[in-house]
Amino acid sequence: MGAKRFLLIMLVSLLFGGFLYAGFAKASEILPADRALVTFRRPLTQGELQDILQGYELTPTAIYMVNAGLVGTHRTYEVRSTDEFLTIAQKRTIEAMQKGLQSNTLRLKKFVEQHSEEEVLYDENLQQELRSLLNIRFQIEMTLKVAQGELPSIYAAEVSGKNVARLQSDERIASIQEFNLIEILVIRRRPPVPTATFQQEFMAPKLQTMGPHDLYRYAENIAYQQ
Repeated sequence: MGAKRFLLIMLVSLLFGGFLYAGFAKASEILPADRALVTFRRPLTQGELQDILQGYELTPTAIYMVNAGLVGTHRTYEVRSTDEFLTIAQKRTIEAMQKGLQSNTLRLKKFVEQHSEEEVLYDENLQQELRSLLNIRFQIEMTLKVAQGELPSIYAAEVSGKNVARLQSDERIASIQEFNLIEILVIRRRPPVPTATFQQEFMAPKLQTMGPHDLYRYAENIAYQQ
């Protein structure tokens, strides 16, 4: 009985070791050990990030974006060139924001169908709900504009390459946290949190001057004219 248990333990150990080795081998092809999470002193445009990556011969595996209070991540698990990676990130961000606008339009339409203007005028909770829906729309619209143009939004990136250590002397870099393969395979690092300067509670200036009547009319125009 003891011999069978020993053989079983040895077999499981060999299988686990094989899977672990295969995992390390696969990860090392896509995510080499000289990989780091880099945060920037200020948000960068895609062009500015590309200049850094090309200047240090680094490859991106993830970028973290912030704009108008919205935070997003684009990640790849395939080997891609910087141009291809950033092109795909931009395309997917645009698609996500366009879908977000469509969803927001439906929610606004549902709101005005369920609540009359008179109800909203005398209910502060409904006013707050409507203001929130419209504010989200402004956030999405502004983020879509950023994604479609060359505007700063990238506050951090995961990069790989032999020159990662050289980033220490670059004034554009706020911090560098190096990765290792164990972290890549076993521990999923949480996304970096934007600093207070990057990530502030957003309230569209236009909404701050709108009373309940104007809010409702504005929502109606979006719901029925788009």
